[in-house]
Amino acid sequence: RTREIHDRVYLLSNQGVLTAGSYDHLDVGYNYRLTNLQAALLVGQFKRLDEIIARKRQIQRWYEERLEGWTLGRMIEMTESEVPWLFSLVASDGESAGRIKEGLTGARIEFRSAFVPIPALKPYGAMREAELAERFPNAHYWSRHLISLPSALSLAEEQVDRIASALKTV
Repeated sequence: RTREIHDRVYLLSNQGVLTAGSYDHLDVGYNYRLTNLQAALLVGQFKRLDEIIARKRQIQRWYEERLEGWTLGRMIEMTESEVPWLFSLVASDGESAGRIKEGLTGARIEFRSAFVPIPALKPYGAMREAELAERFPNAHYWSRHLISLPSALSLAEEQVDRIASALKTV
């Protein structure tokens, strides 16, 4: 069984190709191998992991404090065991999501909409919205209502104040 797992992981991590130098893809695979430079950066990040987690939690608290009682949406709550790598809010409804995005864009604040559900992606056939909503209601809902706010470790409290102020004026 261990050999079977190894072979499967190797296949997937080698872009779906089992034999080196081959272009015969047996499965949809990935290229998750690290270069030496990427590995060195990762080691450096691990040494700062506690500091990074503490900073992310501080930024999350700033967002939560400033957006408490805001009616167009709510922040995604994080437990103490979770690390907020994104600071996302859920719009109350579709109209609010549009207003929030327009307001952030108008204030020149970068944001990200939620991930597009896989069945809606062009390489997978781009399922019609009505069918997506019917067959995958949760994925459809979150793709329409979730908005991720700026999340860089370098984000200053004054910047969170500006973002929250922009949201409150929507």
